[in-house]
Amino acid sequence: APEGQKYVDLITQAITAAERQGQVPDAIRTRALTTDQSYRTITGALGDYVRLVEQAGMSGASWPGTTRDAIMRARTNLLLQLKEMYNLGVLNGPDLALMEGMIPDPTISVSGVVGRGSAADRARAAADQLRRELGRVRANALGVAGMPVPGGGDQQPPGTTRLRFNPQTGQIE
Repeated sequence: APEGQKYVDLITQAITAAERQGQVPDAIRTRALTTDQSYRTITGALGDYVRLVEQAGMSGASWPGTTRDAIMRARTNLLLQLKEMYNLGVLNGPDLALMEGMIPDPTISVSGVVGRGSAADRARAAADQLRRELGRVRANALGVAGMPVPGGGDQQPPGTTRLRFNPQTGQIE
């Protein structure tokens, strides 16, 4: 190999060795990567869910059976993805109610309630809020692992401090 390439190889090896000394534990990196993948999967599923509700029209109570079924499958898929992202076990009682509250059931009509909007309005609002919340979870998980948030945006809530893994102490600080 040319002399210049040998130099580049030596530098690359030295950098790699130095990086390993301050390396984030595999469990933290794995959790960050899993959270990032869950975020991507869920945000894609949120988009699909909102599109289905928008295409269905105004009132969930009057949707034909196949439309209602498709929307409820999309909602159930979202709930299962959220369960996995948050590492929850069996959902029952209050836990299930909390999860279901994150994505309102669009088949329940709320037209008589002032300011609630159509099923599509409710689905969009819930999806937007959930994307923001999941974005913060994602940013925190990636930050602890010392990984950048894809897309560049810092989704850290105002007034909070980003946590990072400190290789000297072995702690998340």
